[in-house]
Amino acid sequence: MAGEVMDLTWLQVMGLCPYVVVSSEGACRVGWVPAAWCVVRLVVVVAAQLAIYLVVPETGGKGSEDSIATKMGNVMLRVGSQTAFTAASVVLLLCSPRLPRLVQELTALRRMAATLSPPPPLGHNVFTLSFVWASAVYFLYSLFNFSARFIQAVASGGWWLTSLLDVVFWVLSYASLPGVVLLLSGVLLELQAATRAVLPPLWEELLDEVRAEGTQSLPWCAAAPLKTPALALYLRRAHIMLLQTEEVLACVVQYLGRVVLLWLVCGLPFFTFSVYLLLVRLGKEGKIDYNLSLTVLILTTLMAVNMGVEHLMKEVRRRELLPGLLQGTLGSGEDPWVITRHWCAGVFRRLALHPEVAPLPVAGNVAAALERPLQVRITLLFNLGGGCITAVCSLVLSYLVIALQFSSDDGSCG
Repeated sequence: MAGEVMDLTWLQVMGLCPYVVVSSEGACRVGWVPAAWCVVRLVVVVAAQLAIYLVVPETGGKGSEDSIATKMGNVMLRVGSQTAFTAASVVLLLCSPRLPRLVQELTALRRMAATLSPPPPLGHNVFTLSFVWASAVYFLYSLFNFSARFIQAVASGGWWLTSLLDVVFWVLSYASLPGVVLLLSGVLLELQAATRAVLPPLWEELLDEVRAEGTQSLPWCAAAPLKTPALALYLRRAHIMLLQTEEVLACVVQYLGRVVLLWLVCGLPFFTFSVYLLLVRLGKEGKIDYNLSLTVLILTTLMAVNMGVEHLMKEVRRRELLPGLLQGTLGSGEDPWVITRHWCAGVFRRLALHPEVAPLPVAGNVAAALERPLQVRITLLFNLGGGCITAVCSLVLSYLVIALQFSSDDGSCG
């Protein structure tokens, strides 16, 4: 976080952002080139999907021996997934007028963090990295299958237009999923870094002095002792930045909330049918196919979105990555994971005991802001976080049992 303006280039390339940044404060305006590309991409995607189902004749006949549940699953995954990708692009473009405010607020947050103690650089968590790999594998696997069908149809003189339309649709529409997840994960990561930036420099020495009931001036920096005006200024900046993190979080929910809700609602039946078809194919044919890559993609998407929010709310970090003060505070049998957002609030609560900090109520305001629970509420239906993962997996398991029961009943009747 170095006061830089949010980069929109990759969103523009994906055809998801019609705006360009025109000032160092993050002001945006509609750019003719990205706006035209967004319109062209959306028109081609919608036209390709309509052509696949309205113009191109069905070549059917394959899979007639499958059960009703299997046929429903195949139709759901093909028709539903393409419709979901198209709808996601439409929803994201309709919500794009909210993007300029997010850019401005995030730019302001970065500049605020630059005035405080800069935190160590943070990297994406394992869930986001797993999503990136799963997304790349799924895209390449599907693109390879569509391209192979197209080449085979051309070589055999068969109907090749369906496969060509699938390739065009896939290349142009797939970016909406990784674009949304990576944008959300990146903003959440910056909010985590901003939370850690409120810890003052040499805060270990400050706590040592509090414990020793020292009366000397607080060693706020290595060069000179802290003076009370500088302390008050630092605490005010920390409080304002914590309020700014809440504002940025509200902006990102307003911008991406509806498309995330769309992915969650669509992901529930997709996840159910992909797991079902994976189990059916594995039981009948003894092989793993496309449904495995789709199952892994949906699962990693669910984990990346919700665990990113969970890390922001609870700031879970390994003990060895925390400053050295905590190294000796945990016993050998205790959990090596700690909640550092609440822990940062405890730091300020203890600093407030110092004679030079106690007269400043803003120190308590900083602690209260850190202790205030953050929620990422998507409309009135979902609160993102660990609880959402549990709820979705429970529903998928319930529907999966029902689908397997229908499959067994259909097989016994046949």
